[in-house]
Amino acid sequence: GMGGAFVLVLYDEIKKFT
Repeated sequence: GMGGAFVLVLYDEIKKFT
């Protein structure tokens, strides 16, 4: 998803995959 910080964006996407 669109979080804000690069790491937060990646983490948000990972949570979707989980």
